[in-house]
Amino acid sequence: MSKYAFLDDQFANLSSLVDRVHEHKEQKKYTDRWSRIYIDTFKAGDNNDVYKWDFRIHKSLKEVFTSACFYEESLISKESGSWASFYFLSYYSLFHALMSCVVLLPSESIESLSKITHSKIIKVFKSNFCDQKPHIISPDIDDVFYMLKYMREYYSYYMPTNDFLYNSDDTIKPDEKLIQLIRACSQLAGLHSEIIEKCFYKHGKIHKGILTTTLRNWYGELNCPKHPKTGEHILHFSDQLKISETNLTPEVRSFSILLEHFIDEFRCYEGAQLPKFSNGTSTNPSKLVYNMLR
Repeated sequence: MSKYAFLDDQFANLSSLVDRVHEHKEQKKYTDRWSRIYIDTFKAGDNNDVYKWDFRIHKSLKEVFTSACFYEESLISKESGSWASFYFLSYYSLFHALMSCVVLLPSESIESLSKITHSKIIKVFKSNFCDQKPHIISPDIDDVFYMLKYMREYYSYYMPTNDFLYNSDDTIKPDEKLIQLIRACSQLAGLHSEIIEKCFYKHGKIHKGILTTTLRNWYGELNCPKHPKTGEHILHFSDQLKISETNLTPEVRSFSILLEHFIDEFRCYEGAQLPKFSNGTSTNPSKLVYNMLR
């Protein structure tokens, strides 16, 4: 745990970020710059911001869990020799790790996030978190992204006669590369959730009273595709409950407050059974996320 890293009064695990940005002076520059961006956003915002940013941070944490889930399931696929599934899950594990941070960018509207392309997500992520000092995420993350994309597409569209990519000198071993990047992105999203919470309750507008249909539309755009026939967002009971809770008590809260409740909600309904390795051990994405963030 990196006590008092980046922000003076938080206890989130930011170890991967501290490995990249050692000096307190540079850490403060980073949080100050993003604080100004969020403060300007909230000052220029409207009464609906409390709902939108409630949903954005919830979505960001969901992306962290999704990334962890896909990573662990990729290991099961590798163990069983299901290489097409392995590369698919590895690629999307990183995709969702990137999305956990991109969804917290004020420059990206809810509507644009619902339509974001694969090429845009890596460009937006890199320009905000890699290219600018202090280069808080390793700039070579795009090399890993495009290599994973290549390996996924190789198996999706040009299934090789034999499985040789994993040990090829021309590719990477996804399971060895991913965990560090997933951890770094998850902690970065957690840091931004802390900055957003602090800035919002000093400068944001808090207003209660909005149409449930509007909330459902915003939440749906962030969390699911539209049904191909009806054009509706098909949501689970837990999603509907989240919308109702936000309607009654909208709150812009960081991961540190949301985490344990989200663990209780993630893949715990509908007789949920998590995938298992050959030794009978189940995947445990919630434990992985907890260890990355706490």
